[in-house]
Amino acid sequence: MLVSHGARQVIIHLFALVAIASVSFLLS
Repeated sequence: MLVSHGARQVIIHLFALVAIASVSFLLS
């Protein structure tokens, strides 16, 4: 289950980065 936990962490980080990038792109 450590692999799935790590995968979830990576997905959360990627989602956060995409959200921040899209927000900054819309604001610019």
